[in-house]
Amino acid sequence: MGFNQREIRVLLRRLVCFTVLPCMWLFTITNRAVAAEIEPIPVILDTDMGNDIDDVFAMGILHALHSRGECKIVATTVSKNHPLSGPFCDVLNTFYGRADIPIGVLQTGTTSGDGPYLAQVMKPLANGSPAFAHRLQTSNDAPNAVAVLRRGLAGLQDASAVVVAIGPLTNIRDLLESRPDEHSPLHGRELVAAKVRLLVVMAGDFSKPKAEFNIFSDSIAAAKVFNDWPGDVVACPFEMGEWMHYPEMSLEKDFRVPERHPLLVADLATFGGKRNGFMAWDLVAVLHAVRPDRDYFNMSKPGKIDLDSENVTRLKEDNEGKHRYLIPRGGPERVREAITSLASQPPSIP
Repeated sequence: MGFNQREIRVLLRRLVCFTVLPCMWLFTITNRAVAAEIEPIPVILDTDMGNDIDDVFAMGILHALHSRGECKIVATTVSKNHPLSGPFCDVLNTFYGRADIPIGVLQTGTTSGDGPYLAQVMKPLANGSPAFAHRLQTSNDAPNAVAVLRRGLAGLQDASAVVVAIGPLTNIRDLLESRPDEHSPLHGRELVAAKVRLLVVMAGDFSKPKAEFNIFSDSIAAAKVFNDWPGDVVACPFEMGEWMHYPEMSLEKDFRVPERHPLLVADLATFGGKRNGFMAWDLVAVLHAVRPDRDYFNMSKPGKIDLDSENVTRLKEDNEGKHRYLIPRGGPERVREAITSLASQPPSIP
């Protein structure tokens, strides 16, 4: 028995409905289930915002990773006690659509001088309105950094958090020494042991006997953290910035929207009105913190990081040790592609 063309079309439609569409539905449900199982990594960023430009871009790529569902920014704390450091972090959180992220600021710190870009980004427009929306007017409007750290950690599942410290380790030391409060009955070290699975620090120099800025700016805090932190620590040392530069070409070509971008304004202010690349220490630290399994970097053998009398970092190798540091892996092209695409990713919320 033959079929005319109309009957053939009807049969084909039914075949699609009963075979292809159920497969598509099953594929969609499976993808959603897999996505639901991959929880974003809760991240707390501690930054000395206002010193080097790489802190600005590191915070930008952390927001990009948040937008991609790879992490969730729990809080931002500042280890630089400058009046505009807290408001600047507020600008970035607001620019990326996350003005509700808690910000805490160190009230007495070791780096308080004017940075090269804080005032320029916070400068009002000619009509008096803010160039970038923000709520904090001064760092004094923000709560103490340790209170924000304790509150953020207390609300997380055990062994889930990653803490990224890309400045002097003053706030991290103060967290370790903190006492029970309304956020948690645990002492600081106990709270860290319960909630944090990894600490990533931009600190040290293992390639030559040189005291690195984040170490010597508060060497007492650094020594305390390396001695007393109860869990795993990965250091992103100075030599990683020598290996990985953020390229000037990305600043010129990749940032399409919006027209006025705080990362670009900060870069121009840092380098006297010219676009300029820079050593990407803090971007490397953030990238490893959220994507530790991508094989972007090699790792040292495990051990214990100590400071000598000149504040030079040394790793004493020990198979049972909890400290390691990042080592360049081949050429920088793959990491450069990752950080430039993330830094220039338009602000969006999934």
